[in-house]
Amino acid sequence: LGWLFIILAALIKLDSPGPVFFRQRRVTQFGREFRIVKFRTMTHRPADPGDQITRGNDPRVTKVGAVLRRFVGTRPEVPEYVQQYTPQMRATLLLPAGVTSTASIEFKDEAEILAAAPPGQDAYLTQVLPAKMRLNLRDVQNFSIGRDLSIALRTVLAVAR
Repeated sequence: LGWLFIILAALIKLDSPGPVFFRQRRVTQFGREFRIVKFRTMTHRPADPGDQITRGNDPRVTKVGAVLRRFVGTRPEVPEYVQQYTPQMRATLLLPAGVTSTASIEFKDEAEILAAAPPGQDAYLTQVLPAKMRLNLRDVQNFSIGRDLSIALRTVLAVAR
């Protein structure tokens, strides 16, 4: 995939000024923090503390970023959100980050869902995050190879749409 990454990097540089990659602290399996490095999909500028949520038609999303953001994938949370997990939500940290899930599929259009909500992080913290956690908990509690294969197939179909 090296050739694809080189093309993506060039398109990102042509689309907007700034670095090709975005780096941030996130939380993965078992609550371990790590530094995520991914292709930048938004304009390069210092983030405001209340700017963690991306909404539909967010002006910060670049043209190339709009295409990249259509792909499904479990997004590990930032430490600030994980600190607000209930004890039950912490069980979802048994799932490795970067692996697809029912929540990834159901909330692949999360930005559009949040676009209808009032500004700020409240809608994410009180509506979206708890709903995603319920789905993730259900995946943990009902784990099976067959179920995981079904989720993987549903992910491919969701991306293809």
